[in-house]
Amino acid sequence: DFAGRVANKVMQAAPALRDSVVQVIDAIWYAAVQWVGAAVIFAAADWRLLLPLVVWLLAYMGALLYFVPRIKQRSTEAAEARSMLVGRMVDSYTNILTVKLFAHADREDGYARAALEEQMAKWQASLRIQTSMELVLYTLNGFLIVAATGLAIYLWSIDIGTVGAIAVVTGLVLRIVGMSGWILWVVAGIFENIGVVQEGM
Repeated sequence: DFAGRVANKVMQAAPALRDSVVQVIDAIWYAAVQWVGAAVIFAAADWRLLLPLVVWLLAYMGALLYFVPRIKQRSTEAAEARSMLVGRMVDSYTNILTVKLFAHADREDGYARAALEEQMAKWQASLRIQTSMELVLYTLNGFLIVAATGLAIYLWSIDIGTVGAIAVVTGLVLRIVGMSGWILWVVAGIFENIGVVQEGM
């Protein structure tokens, strides 16, 4: 199955590298501009409104630092298993006359099943870490909505903040929450693609 594995690695490495570069240029730059813009507007309304945003950003970065290397590792393992599966399929079809002449149906099925089961196990492990990452993200986003909006309402209730600050904070927080899921998936996708490229190299 060596020729099939090599061919699959070559075929999947280039698109993964291209996707990583495009995502870095597009999404990461966009997220940085959005966050800095929100921080400036929060600070203009009241510097205390920055506290939940900064705490959320630190926790968000911590989640990225925890999950992204694990996603990359599992992506590399899943890509290797996928290459092995493709290699076995190519080997079976390339040598079909020999396989059909000398092999037994049970051994053929077992050979293919073993590769498919390994590939599925690696893919499911990759999906499990992504599900955990999503759960942490939803928890962080809930904290940001409650903390930032609650603080803005509290400041207004003691005549320090304004109704306009509540409206601005709530709108921007909802925008950041919506964007954070997309950015987390983009960053995870970048490192997943890097894992595929690394496996291809």
